Amino acid sequence: MTDPVNGLTQGGNATVYVSDLPRAVGFYTERLGMASSWANDYVANLDAGRGFTVALVRASDGMPVPGTAGSITMTLTVSRPLDEAIAELRAAGIDVSGPFDSDRIRLAVVADPDGNRLSIAEYPKPQLRAKDGTSIAIEQPPLFSSLGLQWTRVEDDCVEVELASRPDLLGPAGLFQGGVMATLADAAAGLCAATCLGHQVVATRDLFLRYLAPFTTGTLRATARPLSVGSGGAVIRVELVDRDAGDVVGEASLAFSRI
Repeated sequence: MTDPVNGLTQGGNATVYVSDLPRAVGFYTERLGMASSWANDYVANLDAGRGFTVALVRASDGMPVPGTAGSITMTLTVSRPLDEAIAELRAAGIDVSGPFDSDRIRLAVVADPDGNRLSIAEYPKPQLRAKDGTSIAIEQPPLFSSLGLQWTRVEDDCVEVELASRPDLLGPAGLFQGGVMATLADAAAGLCAATCLGHQVVATRDLFLRYLAPFTTGTLRATARPLSVGSGGAVIRVELVDRDAGDVVGEASLAFSRI
């Protein structure tokens, strides 16, 4: 038995088809530090932290072949700097490719015993890019981190934030919870209002959200732009789009006041 790497990942969900269920459970628990929630002879459900669950499924006829295309889709968000996570995995004898850097994400790739490729990701703090070319790092509130909000564009006149759908964000009918959608809109609009008002602290005064189409799976993107800005506050319009399908699923208008 080797020492586990604890608490390496946080957030998300995935299904992985494996050939040897006990061996796969050992890899994900002992090497990646996940906790086993429940298991039977066919499925093991693992908790990777902060709402990310992984279902390991013993492959049988008609299912994807382990280690081939379609047998896994997963990106794990690391709970510490990516370089530290890579060092821990390599110290535990795990081959790691990367890191691979871009403006919006840092990635590394590992493989489980069946050869399934797993991406581990670090999302940098969002940077407010002002018109004069300067940038300011933005601290994300714990609620937004717990939900898994990812800021993809933060500028003086436009803010975009994304949230990937997962089972704990769906309602009884299997649709994305309206309250979570409203929170996504409020997060994007609030930062947009704060930047438009010269980086001031603001409070939501009014929120109107129209649900235009159901949303279930994929990634939801909120794009916020100012409608009007005054000395005491701002009104922001938000468009909610299914990023993968390109469909508009909601529109919101929000009013904010300076504090």
